[in-house]
Amino acid sequence: LLRGGGKSIAGTHTPDLAFLNLVADAAKVRALANGKDVRLGLNIETEFVDSDRASRLTREVLHEAFEEGAVACDLETYVDDIERHTALQAFKAKIRAIGFSTKKRSVSVLWQLLDPITVAMLQMALASLRIKFIFHNALYDRTVFAANGFYLSPEFDDTLLMHHAAFPGMAHNLQQVTAQFFATTPARLVMHVRL
Repeated sequence: LLRGGGKSIAGTHTPDLAFLNLVADAAKVRALANGKDVRLGLNIETEFVDSDRASRLTREVLHEAFEEGAVACDLETYVDDIERHTALQAFKAKIRAIGFSTKKRSVSVLWQLLDPITVAMLQMALASLRIKFIFHNALYDRTVFAANGFYLSPEFDDTLLMHHAAFPGMAHNLQQVTAQFFATTPARLVMHVRL
C-alpha cells in the first residue's frame, strides 16, 4: 500500500483503498452478525438560543469529562472580515459554536451564549492534565483556542493524524472516518435543532 501499485487518482492507490473500504465494511457486517451494535448512535443535546441552558449543558459535559478523563471537542468557526481572511486561517478564526462528546452524550452550543463562569471552567479543563482532549484536526482547533486567549495542556489526541497514519491515502474528513468505523453513510447528517 505504501509503495503504491495500481492506478492512481490524486496520489491515492484506488485499488488498494477500495480493498481497505471493503475490509472495513466486511468487519462492520461481521460485527452486526455477531450481535455487536456498530450503528452510529446520536445522543446530542443542542442549544442555540437560551444562555442559561447552553451554559448548564456545557458545565455538565465538562464535569463528565473530568470524571471520565477524556472528551472529544470540535469547533465551528467564522472570521469577521471575509474579504481579508478565511476561517481556514485558524489564527484569525472566531468561535461560532462548540461541541463536546463524552461516553454519555454529546453537547453542541452557540459560543456567544456561554456565561463567563462556563468559559472559565472550559479554560480550566483545556489546561488540565486530568482531561485528554480529543480533536479531529487538533492543529486547527488548538490554534483557534490559542488565538482566542486559551492556554492548552500539551496532552491531546488527534483522530485526523491517527487516521492519516493508519490509512494513508484515504479520505480523512470526519464523515468518512465515521462511516469507516460505524454503520452509517458518509453523507451529511441532518440534525433538527431546537431554535
